[in-house]
Amino acid sequence: MKRTLLFCFLSLPFLVFSQVAITFSDEINLEEQTQYDNWVYQENTFFVIPLSINDFIAIENYQFNIVYDPQVVQLDYQIIADINQQDFTDSYNVLSALSGQQSSISAQVFDISFNQAMATVTYSHISPISEDQFDNGYAVLVYLPFKKIDACSKAPLSIAFSDGNIDGQYINPNQTNAFIVNQSLSYEGGNITTQNAFVNFNILTADVTQNGNTLEPTITGGTPPYTYEWTDKMDEVLATDSLFSPSESGDFLFYVYDQNNCVSILYVSYDQTATIDYLRPLSIYPTPAKGYIKINNASFNSYQLINLKGQIVATDSFVNTTVISRNQLPPGLYFLKLNNGMDYTIQKVIFN
Repeated sequence: MKRTLLFCFLSLPFLVFSQVAITFSDEINLEEQTQYDNWVYQENTFFVIPLSINDFIAIENYQFNIVYDPQVVQLDYQIIADINQQDFTDSYNVLSALSGQQSSISAQVFDISFNQAMATVTYSHISPISEDQFDNGYAVLVYLPFKKIDACSKAPLSIAFSDGNIDGQYINPNQTNAFIVNQSLSYEGGNITTQNAFVNFNILTADVTQNGNTLEPTITGGTPPYTYEWTDKMDEVLATDSLFSPSESGDFLFYVYDQNNCVSILYVSYDQTATIDYLRPLSIYPTPAKGYIKINNASFNSYQLINLKGQIVATDSFVNTTVISRNQLPPGLYFLKLNNGMDYTIQKVIFN
């Protein structure tokens, strides 16, 4: 998942200062980190930004402000408490949120200008977070849920921490710290450092290959379900299925739309005399597997083995056949992505 956004601050157990880091990726790429994209709750679809703590501190309360562009996203403050509950986050194959284990988390959103809004996130509880709840030192402190207002935006989205002082006035007079913990450790007090985050959306893209007399698209990114259009050069619609078999050679336009009405457009040339078959027989065995997986295929020449967190746990190139050793990989479901530089396929594999 990449570089990290770092918040370092000091705690005061027994009056001895020790450094603690609160982190989330400063560049969140939703195309690669798919476990954070397209969450669904109460018929709303949104993505989340995880804020993690990698060293134990007995947190009783915290507050922070973040500033973002409301024309691109909006913090869904009404569901922040619900989606941070342990039983909810566990269903998405992500770590449980510490803030959700003890509830009492909320957010307020303040409009600043046409393209700037600020959210204040507040957590408090009468009991501090315990070491048992800390989850081996890499627990998520909170997930921030954002709705995509402009899901087709291709520019990185900035999420900036702020004390909320705009033109000499505090947007939220009740929270005038960029980040404050236990009412004593703060950015302004020099105990915490911050770095802004950037989010890249999973942008809809398409590729088309000719397989025999059929044009076949490969769709990545965006938000399913997809709809399709094949048109001639005059933009007259010829077909609306994903596959298209033209009656004669020529040039065509391919449009694919996702759920958010984002669109990817390709100019495609079709040769009726071609007999291309990119998808030669593929054999992956055994499945489920114990110690290894063997691949037999002449169409692809490299692979990536990807876990449910979107992390690449094994990768290599090969000719015709290869063996992937399990090594120390834990049991469970994995995705095997095979590629030849032009086409790719993704298969599910299981280690027992």
